[in-house]
Amino acid sequence: MHSTAYAAEAPTGEARAGTPRARRLSLCALLLALLAGGQVPVLADTVVVRGVTYSNVKITGIRGGNIHFTAGAGDIVRPLADVSRIVIDGETAFNAAEEAFAAKNWDRATEGYERTVRTTTRPWLRDWCAIRLVESANEAGRLDAAVAGFVVLAERAPTLAEPLKLRMPAASSAYLPEAIATVNAAIARIQNNQSRLVLLKLLAELHTARGDVKAAAEANSRLIELRALVDPNSPEALRAAVLSKLRELRAALAAGQYDRVIRTVQEDSANIADAMDQAEALFLFAEARAGQAAGATDAATWKEVAVAYMRVVAYGPATSPHVPEALLRTAAIHRDHLGEKETARRIYNQILNEYKGSEAARAAEAELKKLQ
Repeated sequence: MHSTAYAAEAPTGEARAGTPRARRLSLCALLLALLAGGQVPVLADTVVVRGVTYSNVKITGIRGGNIHFTAGAGDIVRPLADVSRIVIDGETAFNAAEEAFAAKNWDRATEGYERTVRTTTRPWLRDWCAIRLVESANEAGRLDAAVAGFVVLAERAPTLAEPLKLRMPAASSAYLPEAIATVNAAIARIQNNQSRLVLLKLLAELHTARGDVKAAAEANSRLIELRALVDPNSPEALRAAVLSKLRELRAALAAGQYDRVIRTVQEDSANIADAMDQAEALFLFAEARAGQAAGATDAATWKEVAVAYMRVVAYGPATSPHVPEALLRTAAIHRDHLGEKETARRIYNQILNEYKGSEAARAAEAELKKLQ
């Protein structure tokens, strides 16, 4: 029994295919299997792990971040992250892709892994190729292929997909809208919540790369709500409750229920921990105060409304879309209700300088032209 385990485990040093040492080990494993009375499997694969070559083995699967393969009568388990190359009997496209990957021929590797993902009947090989496809496509600048590999892996093995990072192109790249459509379709199709969590995280990253702050925030909101569903006791569950409350406040504001919005923000503000959520709550509060003040002519009332908007600017993060919105509202109050056009002009210029290229900057530029 001791000799069987020794033969199955393979050497600690290098045993390259074709060397006398590798042939001796393979022969030993086969003889031991025969002596044990078992069936001799067809062993034709090769796995290279940290410079050690395991030849004439049979790969049985990828599970829990490890690769499993047999050598004669024994099973061997190695971390997937330590595998540098695999050769599979009968997988011509895959073997060529692995060769190209080792040579850093990223375009050829991407093409080979794409083909293998589409054609192989081995689930574990599809997983391995999906990982390699993300890596090679990242290097080749092929976001479309990287996303395709990521989606395959997210659906089959989300724990393997989660740590993978996709290299994002410029915001103007045509790859981004295509990738967003692909991920949205996968989220709609896949029912497994763990898979959908991984894909929603990628969706938020894609929207961020495209510069769509609003869409990224929506994707993150969906991500938080799904995490809360998966684990009701998680910090995300508390955040999901806050997001639900903010949705209620938006609906109340649209319905003209200004007192309700103001009262709810005042009562629940201590429970809002996230800075972006705080900025939105403060903005909804200011909008409700402006709604209450509609038709008022006294300066004191409008100064209070302006202060409410400036709280958004003071306490909200610069990345919040409500900060430039609050500046626009404040400038309009100074111009229309306080008779302070020069103050309004300064605020519009501030928006132009700090939020160049944004919708708020375009609105500020238009208002400046009116003032002139």
